[in-house]
Amino acid sequence: MRRYLASDTLDLDLVFSSEFSKDERATLHQAAQRAGLQSRSYGADKDRFLVVKKKLDPFSLARAVIEKGGVTPKYKVFIPSDLQWER
Repeated sequence: MRRYLASDTLDLDLVFSSEFSKDERATLHQAAQRAGLQSRSYGADKDRFLVVKKKLDPFSLARAVIEKGGVTPKYKVFIPSDLQWER
């Protein structure tokens, strides 16, 4: 999680295998929270898995996507035409 948090990636989420037990997922949730990451479990019973994401406020996210050219595999920033400038 530390390497993920330190990376500049916006498009990747950490997806943990459904092989983790309920207690192990709870520990991972706590670790994510302590690291300032967002986590959520999906699925039911033996197919339940955990996804960890970076917490980004909308302005920071938009700024980061624009710095990467305005489009990433996961995000696209649309700038209103009246705010665009000619180059």
